[in-house]
Amino acid sequence: MTFKLSINSQIRLVLFGEFLVITCISMTDPYWPLILKLYLPEHSHSSLVLWSTVIYLAPFVASVLAIPFWGYMGSFLGYKKMIIRCTVALAIVQTLLIFTDHIVEIFVLRLVQGAFTGYTAVAQAFLVSKKPDGEHSFLIGKVQSMMATGTILGPVFGGFISHYFNYYLIFTIASVTLFLLTVACVFFLSESPLINKGKDKAKLKFSVFLKLLTPFNSYCYLLVVSTKILRRMSASFFALYVIDQLSGNNLQTGTLYAAMAAMVFLVAPIWGKVEDRHNKNVRYLICGLVIALFSAAAAQVIYGFAQNFASAVCASVLWGCALGVTNTLPLSLLTHHQKASMKGFALSVGSSMNRLGNVFGIALGGFLYCYFGFQATFFSIGIGYLLIAFIFWCCRGVVLNNKD
Repeated sequence: MTFKLSINSQIRLVLFGEFLVITCISMTDPYWPLILKLYLPEHSHSSLVLWSTVIYLAPFVASVLAIPFWGYMGSFLGYKKMIIRCTVALAIVQTLLIFTDHIVEIFVLRLVQGAFTGYTAVAQAFLVSKKPDGEHSFLIGKVQSMMATGTILGPVFGGFISHYFNYYLIFTIASVTLFLLTVACVFFLSESPLINKGKDKAKLKFSVFLKLLTPFNSYCYLLVVSTKILRRMSASFFALYVIDQLSGNNLQTGTLYAAMAAMVFLVAPIWGKVEDRHNKNVRYLICGLVIALFSAAAAQVIYGFAQNFASAVCASVLWGCALGVTNTLPLSLLTHHQKASMKGFALSVGSSMNRLGNVFGIALGGFLYCYFGFQATFFSIGIGYLLIAFIFWCCRGVVLNNKD
């Protein structure tokens, strides 16, 4: 039985679901190095960083191939079913984390999480299937905004709960919340229009993927991967950076994540509207991208030199503004230049590229930190932002001459 809701109400429910999912994940994500420290009390610092990197990598590695598959399945099974699959899988993983105390079990559960979740990609596909083309960038910006809101509150809640209680309570709250979200999605969402029917639904052809590898789409996917690599390079050691270099605590770690996410929350929807308004004037959008990349580079330099909490807050604010642009532009370009039947799959591939960037970024950041420390790693991230600003500006002709 499904209760009839208007399209706009369903969109609000899916967006609220994005907020809840990201909040639940973000309550523990910044603190995995500290959680693992409880399970590795006698291990060396380098061993802790290695395991932290592996635990961060696990869901992203599993999701690189899984998300395009689920995106394709959603185009003929319906995106509502895919949303329910995500919330159920994530709720089960969070429940099992309550009862595990072994690092290998955590690793396996994180792999399962990556293989069977991926709410953001399917939420974006569900939303664009419900609205006309002229609103797609705005909806993607809203998804990024909800992600940012969850990233604001998640680390703060997680820092508070872990500071005054324990990490197991975080997993308990997350599992209950996600099961309730699943019930809401079952009863209040209507199925999305089915795009691929009949003979198409029996085959997952490699040619479908090849259709998306035009020069223009490749430019967008490379932009997704490169920016996400740089975004995630500090993930595996950021909590340790706050504790060791800034002499901070869990609450301050959560505050830095919240400051960054707050700016994404503010900037992403505004930039999404700009992209909808100027989607034909791609030169204008690329200029905004380059400015955002330079801002992100400046933020990394501030992190590297920071010796106090206030400086790190300034860096987080600046970086959050930049991420509000870099998180939305590539996917918006993709949705504005795809046939309706390919939009869901293109978004899924884009999300998979996001995850691939996460994998390389976390691995590379963990390696650099182990051998060169905090400051050199942040400076390396800043140089990376400058390099991709130069490269993608020089290659902008691929977009400006787009005929796809």
